[in-house]
Amino acid sequence: MERIAIGRHGEDLACEALEQAGYRLLERNARCGRGEVDVVAWDNSTLCFVEVRTRESTEHGHPLETVDRPKQSRLIASAHCYMEKWAGPWPDLRFDVVGVVLDEGPSTTIVKEAFEA
Repeated sequence: MERIAIGRHGEDLACEALEQAGYRLLERNARCGRGEVDVVAWDNSTLCFVEVRTRESTEHGHPLETVDRPKQSRLIASAHCYMEKWAGPWPDLRFDVVGVVLDEGPSTTIVKEAFEA
C-alpha cells in the first residue's frame, strides 16, 4: 500500500475509534500556518488535537513511539495557530495520539493527554 493511502486509511480507522470512544469529530486535516492537525474533536467539554500515526506492522516499533519532541512541537504550534481563530474564551485543550497498526486486525490505541503543551 502506498504511504499516502496507508495514512488516509489509518486516519479513517482512528476517526471510527474516536467516535466509538465518545469523541465528537469537529475537523480532519485542519491546516494552519505550515502545519496540520490530523483530527480536531471534542471529548466532553475538552477540545482535543489528535495526531494519528499509522504503520503496517510493529516490526520496527509501535506507531505511538514515533511522536517525538519535534513532532509534538509542530502539533502544539499548529494547535495554537488554530486557536487564534477561536471566538470567545478557550475551552480546556488536550493533545491525544492514536496509533493504528494495520496488520493486527487492524488495531487502534488511543492515548489521552499524550503530551502537554
